[in-house]
Amino acid sequence: MFTSLLITAAILSASTALKCTHNGTVINDVYQRGVLVYSSTSKYEFGVYECSPSLNRCASFNSIDVAFFRTLDAGKDVSSSLAHNVAFTQGKFTGRSCMSQADVERIFAVKASRCSGWTTSYCYCTTDACA
Repeated sequence: MFTSLLITAAILSASTALKCTHNGTVINDVYQRGVLVYSSTSKYEFGVYECSPSLNRCASFNSIDVAFFRTLDAGKDVSSSLAHNVAFTQGKFTGRSCMSQADVERIFAVKASRCSGWTTSYCYCTTDACA
């Protein structure tokens, strides 16, 4: 009886874990004396992933420095393919991923009014339309 309760609890907790879209674009523009000398764009599309337990929010964000992203809990998440790939880039990062409550506060995210399939209570973004 106790074993079946543990199994049921494990299944329920696994099925109710927060899942967020993980994607992003890094743009790296290099200027010398005010002239653009190099520009690169990297796109990352990982689909919907289950969030780590410490990352309890889905967030959409615009144009944050990759160096700053690496200081966030989301950027330090070793289980995130997006964080791992972005860690080796430079430039400005726009995207969507799991984040902690502290992360959404650090990027000044606001609670979204619509969330494109996300549970509204867990959706945060840095724009008015969190699509």
